[in-house]
Amino acid sequence: MAQRRSSYRADSAVPDHRPHGGATAMSQALPAWTEVARFIEASGTNPVFGIPGDDLSILKALEGRNITFVVAKDQRNAMFMATGYALASRKLGICIVGKGPAVTNTLTGVLESRASCAPVVLVAVGTARHRLGARAFQEFDQTAVIRPLVKWAYRVEHASQLQWAIQRAAFIATNDSPGPTYVEIPEDLADVPATDVAYDPPIRHHPYLSASAAAEVQRFIRRLARPLFLLGGGALDGNRTVGYHELAARVGAAVFTTASGRGAVNEQHPLFCGLAGLYTAKPLRELWEHCDGLVSFGSRLEETATLLLDSKRLHGRVLQINITSEEMSTAYSGPKIVASCDGITDRLLQDDDFGSRPAWLEQIRRSKAISFETRTASLKQAGQTDAVSLPAVMEQLEAALPRDSILVQENGLLDMWSYFYPSFALGSDQRSIVPSEQTSLGFGVAAAIGAKAARPERPVVALVGDGAFNIARADLFTSIHYGLPVTYVVLNNQGFGWLEYQWRKRGFENARFGLESSFATIARGVGHLPVENIGSFRGQLVAALERNSQGQTAIVDVRVTSLQPAPGVEDFEST
Repeated sequence: MAQRRSSYRADSAVPDHRPHGGATAMSQALPAWTEVARFIEASGTNPVFGIPGDDLSILKALEGRNITFVVAKDQRNAMFMATGYALASRKLGICIVGKGPAVTNTLTGVLESRASCAPVVLVAVGTARHRLGARAFQEFDQTAVIRPLVKWAYRVEHASQLQWAIQRAAFIATNDSPGPTYVEIPEDLADVPATDVAYDPPIRHHPYLSASAAAEVQRFIRRLARPLFLLGGGALDGNRTVGYHELAARVGAAVFTTASGRGAVNEQHPLFCGLAGLYTAKPLRELWEHCDGLVSFGSRLEETATLLLDSKRLHGRVLQINITSEEMSTAYSGPKIVASCDGITDRLLQDDDFGSRPAWLEQIRRSKAISFETRTASLKQAGQTDAVSLPAVMEQLEAALPRDSILVQENGLLDMWSYFYPSFALGSDQRSIVPSEQTSLGFGVAAAIGAKAARPERPVVALVGDGAFNIARADLFTSIHYGLPVTYVVLNNQGFGWLEYQWRKRGFENARFGLESSFATIARGVGHLPVENIGSFRGQLVAALERNSQGQTAIVDVRVTSLQPAPGVEDFEST
C-alpha cells in the first residue's frame, strides 16, 4: 500500500502565521488541544505521561479516544516514565505538563532523556500571548530555559503553526540521534481552531552503511590481530537475530558494551566480556591493555566507557560508527563513519574473509575463566555466612529473573553490582534499561513504570537503592492506579550508600547520610516482601513476580548493611 505523503518535510519553512480564511477552512478547524490528541493517536503512542495544565484541555480532548493519560505525581517522574516508555518500545514517548514550575520540574527528566537518546516530545502550556510581560501568573521564558537541553524547542504563536510544530518535533525527536524536543502552546490557544490535517506517524530514517564505508570497516578489521568491539546505545538500532555476536565470532573479537548498549548482544555468548571502562572486572581489563584496535558501534565513547582506552597507544586504531557526526568523539584518532547501526552486521558479514586469531581467542577465553573463578571464590566466601551479600544477591537475581524480563537499573553504590560481568549477566531474551552517564537519581524507579506501559506483556523488575526509591516513590501510587505492576528490588542500606561510602573512606565513622527506610506501610495494594537473610531472597523475588502477574506492584525489601562497592570501582575513583 502506498504511503501517504507527509504533511511535514524536515526542511520545510515555518508556515504562514495568518488565520486561515473562508468557510471551507474553518469548517475543518478543531481546537488546538484536540489537534494534539489527534497527533497522539496518529503517532501510535499509548499511554502518554504527565500532569495536565489547570484547564485540563488535553484531558477533555482525549475523551472518547483509546489513549490513556497516566497522571504522575511529579513532572520529573513523568519525563522519566516517558523516557522509559520510549527506550522499551523503541518509539516516540510523549509527556504533557502545565506551565511555569511544571516545566522546570521536568528539567532533570529532560536531561536524562537527552543523554539516553530517548525520542520524547514534551508538550507544555505557556503564558497567554497577550499576558507576556505583564507579570502573569507563573510567567517566565520557558523556551529559553529548556532549549539547551533539547534537540529543538518551539513556542506556537498562532494556531496555524500547531500542526507543523508537533510534526516537526516528532520528526526531530525520532531521527538522527534520538532525543527530546519541546513544543509550547500558549494557554489562550486552547480553544482557538487549528486547521484539520492528516498526521503521519513518526518514522525513523536510517543513513545506511554504504558499500564503500563497509569496505573501509572490513579493511580496518583485517589489519587487527587483537580486535575489540564496543557496542553503545546506538548499536540497539540493529536486529539482534543476526547480529554482533555472529560478526564477533567471524572476526574473533572480544565484545564489550556500554551500560546503555546492553541488549545489543547476547551476554551468554563466549566472546562477551562485560561492560566497558568503569564497569570492567579486573581480569578482563588485560584485553583492553593488549588489544591493537577498537571498533565502536553506536557509542559516544563517554568518560565512564573509556577509562581503559589508551588513546596514545591506539593512535589511528579506533574506528567509530555513529549516526551523526556530533556523536563522534574526536579524542580518539581513527576512521569515523556516519551511518546507522541498523542492518550493519548484515552488510559486514557479506565478507567471509576476516582472518583467524587463535592466540587472541585463547587470551579472551583465559581472561573470562579467571573472571568466573573470581566470582566463584566470592560466592563461596559469601556462603560462609547468612548475611545478605551483594555477590549472592546478584547470583540469585540472575537465576530468578524471568526469561523475557526487562531489568531497569539505577546507578548507586550497591545496584552498580549488576553492571559487572560476570557478577551478573542478562539472558539472551532479557532487556536492560539504565540511566545515561547523567545517572539521574530516581530514574529507574519511574522509568520502570514507563517500561511496563510500553511492554505490558513482559515482567519488569527495577533494581534500585533505597535512596533512589525514596526520591521517586510518590509514583508508586501511579503504578498501582494504572495497573502497571513492577517488582522493585530495593537494596536497602537506609541511606545514600555512595555518599556514606565516600564519607567513611575519608576516615569518618559516624553516619552522615543515613535515613530510616521502612517500606512496610507505604500503601495498600503494594506487596511488601522483606529479606533479612540471603536464604529468603530468591523466594521473595519469585513471590513478587507472581504478585505482578496478578496485577500487583511489589517491593522486595533487601536489608543490607554493606557499603562494599562493586569490584574495581575504587580503582577509578581518583581518575
